[in-house]
Amino acid sequence: MVRKLISKFLLTLLFVFCFTALIPITYFSVAKAEGNAEQGNEIIPVERVVFENVEVENDKYQKKLKVGESFELKIKVQPENAVYEEVIWSSSNEKVAVVDNNGKVIAKTIGELTIKVTVKSKINEEIKEVTAECKIIVEPINVSGVILTETKKKVKIGETFNLTAKVFPENATNKGVKWDIKDKDKNKNVVLVDNNGKVTAVGIGTAKIIVTTLDGGFKAECEVEVIPLNLQDIEKRIVSSIPTATIKLDTNIYTSSVKGKVKTKVLKGTKVIILDNKEEWYLIKLQNGIVGWIKKSYLIINPSPILKDTLRKEDLELYVNSKNFKSKTNYFVWVDIARQRTYVFMKDKKGKYNLIKDFVVATGKDATPTIIGLFELDGQRGTWKYFPQYKVGVKNWIRLKGGYLFHSILFAKDGKTILNPNVGKKLSHGCIRMKVDDSYWFYKNIPSKTTVWVN
Repeated sequence: MVRKLISKFLLTLLFVFCFTALIPITYFSVAKAEGNAEQGNEIIPVERVVFENVEVENDKYQKKLKVGESFELKIKVQPENAVYEEVIWSSSNEKVAVVDNNGKVIAKTIGELTIKVTVKSKINEEIKEVTAECKIIVEPINVSGVILTETKKKVKIGETFNLTAKVFPENATNKGVKWDIKDKDKNKNVVLVDNNGKVTAVGIGTAKIIVTTLDGGFKAECEVEVIPLNLQDIEKRIVSSIPTATIKLDTNIYTSSVKGKVKTKVLKGTKVIILDNKEEWYLIKLQNGIVGWIKKSYLIINPSPILKDTLRKEDLELYVNSKNFKSKTNYFVWVDIARQRTYVFMKDKKGKYNLIKDFVVATGKDATPTIIGLFELDGQRGTWKYFPQYKVGVKNWIRLKGGYLFHSILFAKDGKTILNPNVGKKLSHGCIRMKVDDSYWFYKNIPSKTTVWVN
């Protein structure tokens, strides 16, 4: 009986000992299996890294992406149960593409680069590194087509409008385009187009604007029909360059510039029209119609712009003949201050004015404006005139009114040295300057009694 009890006790102790001894052994084995950390007691380092989801070309990993695309690189270590502590990703050119900590590559612009992955293992306090590289080629998103916002347009001569090219796809890498005129040699007198698609109608007719993509050479066209201006259109473009000023301080205006009597009082800020000027005095007109003289020092002269457009021969003739201007000779002269031009018309057999000359001139500065209105040439003229107060001389002069003349550009007293050859801008003390050859033609051909309109 005692022996049986002792045997049972010993069996029980043996069972408990074996059960408690097996617990840590089982846990250690599970830990090794879960971490792939050991084989027996040995830590297995990473020997090689491979990319799982990219192609191999010429024994090298390679992946092609379009600009803006992304792709996640997947790696696999060998042996499969190797232990590693850290994975580091890097890009050789972050301007072309970047990579994040998870191997996600984002293509930014066209080019090539290398994505490098470094896997670090720790063995007996020593770090072992294994690397792999993948070549990334970032390609452009190619253009597939182009359209224009308008394919047909009717405009009046002198007008401008903008065409917009829509390139497909919207995320194409190179959306640049080139603008041109179809059959340019034939149609450049109808329309012009700049590098931004701004179209200017310059002549009557029909022409096509063509846009071409720089990538792929895709094309689109817009047919432009240019029609003439009607009289109402032309009248809107005829700008009267009435010189104006603003009263600087409260003051008086006088009946004349020399010992004149006080005519009325004007207040600071009053807007006035300049009719004439004599050195330091200006003849002005108030809004209520009162006309009088005022000192220059009391005026702020308001500048007026010079227009860059030109009027066609047909437009000028339509306008002049519609206004029924009268002249005692076969000629009519129009000085267009806003465009710094002088037009000369001659009557045909039917009594209609035809434009025969279009001169670029220089009229009075804003501070010394050319007198405006209708005038008749009084016959005073000459081939040379010297102004000692200004130390300049002019050739081929014809008097318009008072001290206002048509004449050549400025010369020194010797009559040979040119002092100022410029025209096309406001330069004079009120006279109308012309190029020498133009002034000679004007002097020889425009007779006295001819009507001149300055506006």
